Amino acid sequence: MDDNEMLCDRKDTLLLSIIVPVYNMNRNNMLNECVESLIDQSVGTLGKYEVIFVDDCSTDDSLNVLRDYERRFPELIRVIARDRNGRQGAARNTGLRAAAGKWIGFVDSDDWVHRDMYYKLIRRAEETGADCATCYSLTVRDRSLSVPEGELVPSNFREGDITPEQTERTICLGENMWNKIYLRSTLTDNDLFFPENIFYEDNAVAAYFYIMSKRIAVVSEPLYYYYVNPGSTCNDMTINKIEDRLSAGDFFLKTARRLGIYESRKELISFGYFGQVFVMGLVHVWRVNAGFKERRRLLSEIRGAVLANCPGMEKNRLFSEYYPGLIRPYRLLKRSVTLYMAYHYYRER
Repeated sequence: MDDNEMLCDRKDTLLLSIIVPVYNMNRNNMLNECVESLIDQSVGTLGKYEVIFVDDCSTDDSLNVLRDYERRFPELIRVIARDRNGRQGAARNTGLRAAAGKWIGFVDSDDWVHRDMYYKLIRRAEETGADCATCYSLTVRDRSLSVPEGELVPSNFREGDITPEQTERTICLGENMWNKIYLRSTLTDNDLFFPENIFYEDNAVAAYFYIMSKRIAVVSEPLYYYYVNPGSTCNDMTINKIEDRLSAGDFFLKTARRLGIYESRKELISFGYFGQVFVMGLVHVWRVNAGFKERRRLLSEIRGAVLANCPGMEKNRLFSEYYPGLIRPYRLLKRSVTLYMAYHYYRER
């Protein structure tokens, strides 16, 4: 079966919507490189696709750059300008609500993709009957090379039906949004959207995009180029971001309950929350530029959240399997913030 025959029953519908949130990315040609990599995707030989750029109130010239591309490629590019900044989660939600494609993909605006990425993902998904698909990625630090070079990041997934073992790894290790496609019906049927106005919006829901699917396809090639951007919000730490960790964790738990999977997977979901709030929270607390009193307040919030939402964590089998080195710090923080801080300062001497 050739490409056109495979998709003839939906030739008049959009095959794919690619959603790209944008905020102040008009520097060092990064936005242009992202857009250019999406303009001539070979997936166009399978069916029509659209690229939805959502500008989240940029204060630089990003919106004008996007409008220029929209004028040049009106059949392909759609630009939506939000009237209020809601961070990446709100921008993604705006794009998701506007999307019409059978498949949904997400790209970060400082990254770029191989010309055949979406072609290969959709072909593999169609061939295997999957409702989501992923590929390998490259972590790139030098954008000047004509052929990207970087650290190869294989997929954590095995192709086939989504198993309890893969679900466990997804929850425990976390997952990203950007080197994948999902059936739009999976997202809309389960009302899967991102939390807004916080950082770490992907940590709050990415696992559920996968868990609520039934079968995954894997393309074992690095087709997504993830740029380690020195100016990215991922590379600096603030007190607000630590507080957003707790908010993302709350959204993670609420989503599990809303989807009706919390009670049947309580041990796993609780541990996923624990990883986001306690494990990453501790890392961030010691990275942030803050004084003793502020760190103590943040640690108290983390302690309270974990004790309230992760009862019996010491007996959770996943704790010793994934984070054995954190058992003692957890026990100390559970007893008192002062005791844990004394322990940390002693070890750092």
